[in-house]
Formats: sequence, C-alpha cells, structure tokens
Amino acid sequence: MLVSPTRREALERAIEAGVDDIIIKPVTAERVQERLKLVTFHRRPFIATDSYLGPERKNEESAARVRRIPVINTLFEKVSGREMDKFTLKAAVEGSLQKVLQAQLDSQSFRLGEVCERLVLAYDTGSITNEVQADLMMLADVLKDASGVAERLKDIQLSGLCISLAENVNQIADHYAEPTEKEVDLIRKVTMAFKMAMKAPEPEDLQIDDLDMSEFSGPAN
Repeated sequence: MLVSPTRREALERAIEAGVDDIIIKPVTAERVQERLKLVTFHRRPFIATDSYLGPERKNEESAARVRRIPVINTLFEKVSGREMDKFTLKAAVEGSLQKVLQAQLDSQSFRLGEVCERLVLAYDTGSITNEVQADLMMLADVLKDASGVAERLKDIQLSGLCISLAENVNQIADHYAEPTEKEVDLIRKVTMAFKMAMKAPEPEDLQIDDLDMSEFSGPAN
C-alpha cells in the first residue's frame, strides 16, 4: 500500500488492516520493485492474536504461544509459472483463512484463561476493586469476539455458547461486588467450557450439562 506522509490516519489503518507492506510516498520504480520482491520471496507468516490478524509485525507479540502461519502467496505462484484457476485459488485462500481463524480462537482461549484466573483470584481473596468490573467487561468482549470468529468458521455451537457466556458475564458485571456463588462458579468454568467446545469433534457431541453448567444456556439468575 502507498501512503502519503501527511495522512497519518491512513498509515495507522493500513497497519491495522494487515497489509503485507507499506511504502511512504514519494516512491521510485526501483523501490516498488524491491518491496515486491520482498513480499514475493520472503512473505511474512501470518499471526493471529485476540486483537490482530495479519502478517507478523516487528512490534507484535513474540511469545512462543503466538503461532506463525504460512499462507497462500499468489505472487510467488505467478513468478514460479504456476497458474491457478479461480476454484483452486478460492480453495487455497479458504484453507489459509481457516488456519488463521483457528489460531485466533486459540489466542482468545489463552486470553480467556488469563482474565478468568485474575477474576477467580480476586473473588477468592476478597480483593474486589473496580478492576474486577473492568475484567468482567473485558471477558465479555473477548467472548463476543470469539463468537464472531467461531461463526466465520461455521461453528454455530461454539458461537452460540460464547454469546450466552458473554450475556451472563455482562450481568455479573452489573453487580460485580456481590456475585452469587453460582456466578463465581460460572467464571471458573468459562475457559473449560470454551476449550471443551473447541475440541468437540462434532457440534452435537458437546453437552454443556456434562460440566453441570446448564446456566450457560441463558442469562444468569
């Protein structure tokens, strides 16, 4: 993407969009050719976190838990003389997208675990501050984002579970200082339910009642 040096907002949007490369104007033909070669022969792998999906960036998370995913490189295919018809290309793109979205779900699962651990510790130790409410709202947001990713993966069961959990957590946030034991227990089981749903071979194989979490089917009382 070519960006004018006076349009900082365009630069920020390009970075957030996950373009392969950004060149600040003015440019020369030689510079464009150099960048095209870089993308063609050394395309960065994609990473997926709960807040970013796209080519790996220098300033992105470098923790070992962030998966680096090779994706289809149409430029390399073309310079290598391998023509792809539209059906083959579509299948290759969809295959790459599936891997990236699954990696994003994995990242969201890790984030859910971190937030739930903080919340359970706060309630167990009685350290209930405004940060607890902020964490509950963050937990609900991560669950909503995960629902969207699951929907793109056509996992309707997981998507619906995440929305149900988010509704429960939002209600707990309204009275975070005095949750019921049932509500605290729900927070303990959020990550477990999410991971169980992700690992279920088929949607119908997932039985939430197996974890004694029938309250996940609707808003908490």
